[in-house]
Amino acid sequence: LRDAFNHKPMGDCGEICASEEGFTREQQDEYAFQSFTRAYEANKLGKVKAEIAPVTIKGRKGEVVVDKDDIKAGTSMESLKKLRPAFSPSETVTAGNASTINDGASALVLMSEENAKKRNIPILAIVRSWADAETDPEHFTIAP
Repeated sequence: LRDAFNHKPMGDCGEICASEEGFTREQQDEYAFQSFTRAYEANKLGKVKAEIAPVTIKGRKGEVVVDKDDIKAGTSMESLKKLRPAFSPSETVTAGNASTINDGASALVLMSEENAKKRNIPILAIVRSWADAETDPEHFTIAP
């Protein structure tokens, strides 16, 4: 996966952050393990089910409904430590401690009050204001 703006691999962007912020490989693996464990447990207990909208995907073998996160069981600190750096032998980002491709995916539908009423769709929120903040694309890992 490459950054659309500077065409660098996203993992290289992670390496930039790790280097500039002083994150060690061990710290990244510990954080990844904690994140995997929390996500797996929340998924297993159905704590995020209401936040996931089922999506039907047409494939060669028919339709498949994706309605949960695909978080694999069995991640351990030992398994994370065994992974080689993904981009350069001297670096720290691995397949185990890097963001997944779907990390942070979301969708939002906005429409006017008039259109919602016309379609008989309940109004769940009103946008009163908004703001935008960002970093350079290669610093996405520390972006607000």
